[in-house]
Amino acid sequence: MAVKSGSFRSVHSNPEVDEGWGIRVDWEQLNDSYRVHTKTYLELRQSWSDLRLNNDRSGTTTINGTSHSLFLPASDYGPARMDILIGEGTVDVGSAKTITISSVFNMEWTLRGYSVTQFSASDSITLESIMEAPNAPTGVSLSNPSGTSLSLSWSHSTTSLRPVDDFEVQRSVNGGAYSGVTTTSSKSITGSGSRGSSYQYRVRARNAAGSSAWAYSNTVTIPYLPPNTPSLSSSQSGTTADLSWSITTSSDRPIDNFYIDRRVNGGSWAHLTSPASGSRSYTNSGLTRGSTYEYRIKAQGPGGDSGWSGIVSERIPYLPPTAPSDVSVSRSAYNRFALTWGAAPTSDRPIDSFDIYRSVNGGSFSKIANVSGSTRSYNDDTVELGKTYQYYVVAINVDASTQSSNSNALTNPAGVPITNGSVWNIYPVYVYDGTNWVYRPVYVYNGTVWHWRG
Repeated sequence: MAVKSGSFRSVHSNPEVDEGWGIRVDWEQLNDSYRVHTKTYLELRQSWSDLRLNNDRSGTTTINGTSHSLFLPASDYGPARMDILIGEGTVDVGSAKTITISSVFNMEWTLRGYSVTQFSASDSITLESIMEAPNAPTGVSLSNPSGTSLSLSWSHSTTSLRPVDDFEVQRSVNGGAYSGVTTTSSKSITGSGSRGSSYQYRVRARNAAGSSAWAYSNTVTIPYLPPNTPSLSSSQSGTTADLSWSITTSSDRPIDNFYIDRRVNGGSWAHLTSPASGSRSYTNSGLTRGSTYEYRIKAQGPGGDSGWSGIVSERIPYLPPTAPSDVSVSRSAYNRFALTWGAAPTSDRPIDSFDIYRSVNGGSFSKIANVSGSTRSYNDDTVELGKTYQYYVVAINVDASTQSSNSNALTNPAGVPITNGSVWNIYPVYVYDGTNWVYRPVYVYNGTVWHWRG
């Protein structure tokens, strides 16, 4: 079935010749191709037309510069009305929409007394349907191979009636209208975009007959980069840890918020809070005294999380213990003084231990012992006869200490220690020095044993 067909005839300058003889070209476009087929006839146009050829005759029919031969053997033709096929041929006319067909047949004879040397006919023909709009592209694929680059590729198939001259490409940014026109003869293009923006492309094929339907790519968002890592610092006041941080920001590394973790006394990390993107400080109050708090921070954004900052640490110190109260000393043996005191530890004022300080005969105080924080008494077994002792107690925790008031001063009498089986008594001793009786502490303690001093 021809897509398009037609015919045209020669016109001779002499009407009497033209009335009886001539050539006719019939043409048709062959279906689904760029080919045009022609048949050229010698026409005996009237019943009285007759033709006697002593020699063979020839000619050509040309379609857009491509020719095929015409031939008529010597013979007697007519008188009759008839069409004599003198040649036919098929020519591929490419993508041309307008073609020229011309036919020349050489005669060199005399017809009805008229000398005829040639019949010729030509026509310019527009083949409106010789080419159709191309097929639409397929497999349109968009990717973000690295950084802010974009890579678009597609496939396309052609047929003889659906060739392609080039491709037209447009893109949409963040769902907006398609704009920008890029033309290419290849099946891929590269481009670039901005981080955080989404892109979709559409492609259509074009030829002289028109354009295909648009074919659409997938949507690709160029990802943001993760935020830079914050730098964290801290300070402590009372039961509060004050955190502050700095961070370098940029448009391709946006921040949604910060994320702070905390761990207590070396335990597991736990999420503490998520300050807003514009924050640069956070106060962690109500902390427990005696505990150590460690902190770390990272920034979170649409491009992912930054690395963790360095860890900062703050210990919340205990308050100084309440001063020991009611510090009192009494004599419990000839060589022992018993010291007692009161204490009231609390959770934020704990007592780990007590230091015992002593003064002998009004001298400076020096430390003589350290006892557990649960203790409330101490026996001083190093007292000597005839000396006066006074004490104070220092309550201690890991962070501070508090001194009590001084105890009462107590003198250990001098003399001879004598036991009655249950307690020791000191009896004074007087020694005559040749003039007077003098009171002498005749037994003294050297820290290990009692010995006589005359």
